[in-house]
Amino acid sequence: MTVAEMKAHDLQLRNDPDFNSEFNQLLDGTNATALDASYEHLRETVRYSPFSPKSRRAFVARSTHGFGMGRMTATLIELSQAPSEVSVFTDLSSALKWLGIRDSSLPE
Repeated sequence: MTVAEMKAHDLQLRNDPDFNSEFNQLLDGTNATALDASYEHLRETVRYSPFSPKSRRAFVARSTHGFGMGRMTATLIELSQAPSEVSVFTDLSSALKWLGIRDSSLPE
């Protein structure tokens, strides 16, 4: 995942008439091989996030590096001027459960 991809995704959401800023977010990085982003890039992405403080945001990362980047992003969100509830997970099932989503295709 690159900074350009993150920015393009946020712009796509902002321009989508069906997007509601209060939607919850699931960022599934279980298959991500790399995250090309610095602290400054993440801070900028958080600053211009299309999500409201009412949304819950779950990040999933299996690698130690991905989990650390997720925690750094979560901290930036929590300290931002529009903080929302954020948690980082190592498995998709736990993230979905935290978001209140039941997926019968996943193991309990």
